[in-house]
Amino acid sequence: MSVGIVVGTRPEAVKLKPVVDELIRRMVPVFVIASGQHDLSEYGIIFDKKIDPSISKTLSLGEKTGVMITELSGIFEREDLSSVIVQGDTATVLAAAIAAHMTKIPVVHVEAGLRTGDLECPYPEESVRQMVSRIAALNCAPTEMARRELLGENVSGKIVMTGNTIVDALVNNGMEGAWPEGWRDSQTKILVTCHRRENWGKRTEELVEALMMIPHDVHVVLHPNPSARGPFNHIFSSCHESISHREMVSAIKMADVVITDSGGMAEEAAIMGTRTVIFRDKTERMEAVNSGVADLVPDAKMIPKAVEKMLKEGRMQGISDFGDGTASTKIVNSMDLMGLL
Repeated sequence: MSVGIVVGTRPEAVKLKPVVDELIRRMVPVFVIASGQHDLSEYGIIFDKKIDPSISKTLSLGEKTGVMITELSGIFEREDLSSVIVQGDTATVLAAAIAAHMTKIPVVHVEAGLRTGDLECPYPEESVRQMVSRIAALNCAPTEMARRELLGENVSGKIVMTGNTIVDALVNNGMEGAWPEGWRDSQTKILVTCHRRENWGKRTEELVEALMMIPHDVHVVLHPNPSARGPFNHIFSSCHESISHREMVSAIKMADVVITDSGGMAEEAAIMGTRTVIFRDKTERMEAVNSGVADLVPDAKMIPKAVEKMLKEGRMQGISDFGDGTASTKIVNSMDLMGLL
């Protein structure tokens, strides 16, 4: 039997690579599937099966999820899998978890238990996390706060506090800082990303207006999704197309302040001690906010003031709430104890 691992997006690839590596190190057979959501060629994962991304290119979110459930169900029925690992909160995660559950294969949910308590924020990620936790045989909580959320929900699967595999990835790949090649360097650097659905449209426009009020070099990394790029194009001279994860980590390390609606970036910045403005109404990474390294700023007009405050206060010590770099080992150990390998 093999352990099935379904990967859909770039953040999933980054956070599941340490788990794949740990399974391979222990000589556990793996069957790794790319769902086709993102191009994952740069992440060093060898895929045993890839779903054709063109089949869902023009479909709605619900239709894409349905296509993936159908495709993954067929794969799971043909393969001899002891369990299926998913990570996070994407359409791939929901589709893979449903397909595995319906074929009676135990689901392992990596990064389980993150909550805002609001199904609209973030949408649909909050609902995906809640639904997958209900059917997972093993919920791998990345933080103590996430573990307590799962205990409070009385989920039926086993709950283990493992830490977040992003720490494993950062430890393995290094956290050295280097401003990406070709980017204009300056004394004060502000790094910006924005991609969440709840920020599309008017809120992105308000963010752009706020960024234009910041008297420092603002570097915006554009998201591949056209709906997320909003009015950034042709507004800022320092707009950059997508960069590799290693380059992004380096940019976060070198930036004086990060402005983002990305949960993953908020984690990475907190681990490295880079002050962060989280441009959202709510966040499921309250550990970063509670530590003081990040501020939750839902009103774009308040962002320039928040940035200046952070610049005056300076960098912080990186926080340890997200683990010690052994999450993948703890995940595989837990799977072994439950007979899921």
